[in-house]
Order: sequence, then structure tokens, then C-alpha cells
Amino acid sequence: MLNFIPKPVQWFLGLVILVGLGYGLWEWTTSMGRERLIDVAKVQNLCQSVECAEGITQVSALLGTKYSVAPSLIQWCVGVDRWAGTRARKMEWLKGIVVSGMYLPCPSITEGRR
Repeated sequence: MLNFIPKPVQWFLGLVILVGLGYGLWEWTTSMGRERLIDVAKVQNLCQSVECAEGITQVSALLGTKYSVAPSLIQWCVGVDRWAGTRARKMEWLKGIVVSGMYLPCPSITEGRR
């Protein structure tokens, strides 16, 4: 199909696409987790600015201590939790497999879910 492109270039382009998709998934998931952490910080009156950075830091530190997860991974884990809570119209089994893989960095949070 792509015979006019040399094989090494095809492999390189494939790798670039996979890395881009992985980065996009990371950004999307952490932004969903960040939104949830902002909601929690607002409910607990921890926000002192519009961006609520200090509230996110406090909530991340608290959850990181509670679940023995690095605070830098809390946004990811909360975002994956949000993915897990959504319903897929089709291929729910595939979403389950992907979400299980996404939970790998968050072992102590997911102990009761598997």
C-alpha cells in the first residue's frame, strides 16, 4: 500500500503516530483528573485563586498519602477513574481492557475494583 515509502520511514512514522496517540491519551486523561480534583478542592474550600493550583496540590498530596501513590500520578489515576465510570455504547469489553491497563500505575487505588 505504501510501497513508495521506504520501510524504515514507515516504521518511524508508525512510531511517531503511536507516541502522539499516547501523549494525547495522557493529556486527555490527566485533564479529566484535574477537573475532578478542582471540583473536590472547591467543595472543600481549598481554592484561593481562579486556577485552584494550591487546592489541587493539597488534594493530590492527601490522596497520594492515603493511597500510597505519588502525588504527580493522582491526576492520572483520578482521570482513569473517570474513564472507568463512563459507559461505552459498543465494545465495552475493549474499554475494560484498556482501563485495566491504564490503572497499572495506580495499584493501591484499584485494589477493590478488580
